[in-house]
Amino acid sequence: MQFTKDSIDAIKSGDKIHTRRPVKDGEMYAFINLNGGEWHQSEVRTAKGRLKWLAGNTYAIVPGRGKKSVGRIRITAIRRERLWDITEQDAIAEGLSQALDGKARRTAHGNFIDL
Repeated sequence: MQFTKDSIDAIKSGDKIHTRRPVKDGEMYAFINLNGGEWHQSEVRTAKGRLKWLAGNTYAIVPGRGKKSVGRIRITAIRRERLWDITEQDAIAEGLSQALDGKARRTAHGNFIDL
């Protein structure tokens, strides 16, 4: 993950508890009535169940709520370094499989793995 100096300071002080990533621009989609004419409420599909979220509502943030899962991580250390300064040993220590030995290459366009 990439963090700014302000983000690092906030994490260390306990003020930052989540990270957001920008969504890349993509195509916009619309729902249309393939039968022609206007879209009517009777054509909207519904399902039984508990409504969890509703657009426009405000929801309280309850710290510590929810069971622990792989989606919740604990930051144990923070360091700041340039992306291209990573060594092969660093990559292996961070989880790059040694089975890829010899397949990782450096090119004029940067590092990549040719699988």
